[in-house]
Amino acid sequence: ISVGPLALGPAGEFTGVTTILVGGGGWLDVSAVTGFAIKPTQALRVENGSRVSGQVTVNGALTNNAQFGPAIFSNNLALATGSTSVFTINRFNQSGTNLLCLGSLTFGGQLIVNHFNGALQSGDTFKLFSFAGNPGSFATLTLPALDPGLAWNTGNLAVDGTISVVATSPPQPQLARPQLRDATN
Repeated sequence: ISVGPLALGPAGEFTGVTTILVGGGGWLDVSAVTGFAIKPTQALRVENGSRVSGQVTVNGALTNNAQFGPAIFSNNLALATGSTSVFTINRFNQSGTNLLCLGSLTFGGQLIVNHFNGALQSGDTFKLFSFAGNPGSFATLTLPALDPGLAWNTGNLAVDGTISVVATSPPQPQLARPQLRDATN
């Protein structure tokens, strides 16, 4: 869906191995479908400015490529126990939230974060989700490898939707301008 809405009726569903791509101007409306779910063999891919309306449960894959503007879920989004959510981060072009959930958000399954474009540094923060309430936690997190002396802080993921890079060791002191005072030292 690249432009405009695609609405499913009350008995609507996707069958088989399917990837549903909701592009930047696209809108997937499943609000008429009771219990709409992305099945284990299916994927929902959302991009910048895409919208999804209706209650959605993801049992398969959710891929979020929205680095420049959020993908918006107007209602509840449940990432089920067997789901895999894949997000892409970019330290130079990460301008805001990747996914905005206006209803209730439930974390579950596996979260995989991929990174490209430049080495990550202490202080880099990425807002993956915007939500209200407490979404719980993911069963597993797979995050990009970091240089020595750096670690991931995921403590705020269920609080404000962010992950960040932190230093694990204090910075080494830097000598401003070393000088020899006299020849006896």
